[in-house]
Amino acid sequence: METSRALKLVPLPDLSIHSQKLSDIRAWKHGIEFHLSYYNLDYYLEENENEDEGVGFMTKRLWPIIDHEDRRRRLLAYSIIWSSAKDVIPFVERSLNKRLCDDVKLDPKKLWQLILEYYKIRFPLEDI
Repeated sequence: METSRALKLVPLPDLSIHSQKLSDIRAWKHGIEFHLSYYNLDYYLEENENEDEGVGFMTKRLWPIIDHEDRRRRLLAYSIIWSSAKDVIPFVERSLNKRLCDDVKLDPKKLWQLILEYYKIRFPLEDI
């Protein structure tokens, strides 16, 4: 599949441990939001009043009953976030004392929230 012009114009920067500036994290966050929106996957990051009914919520109980297309889309959203942040994952795990593979259970929203939580710890006085 050819990369669309829109995705080329708003590239998805990789986060790295060298992303010391808040502008790097904001650029990454913007890129993730744009790419997920482009693929119509941004609802996986939305806050829902009732998490049990929200599309961004996944538990062991729900995973087997979601349809194939939703599962594929959820995994695509997860992979976009993971692949762009893979270099900081070990630091996120150490800082939050969590093993992300075990804790997020392939849920893009949980992965997104934990990465942002890590950067909120690194930049406590800033709005990320």
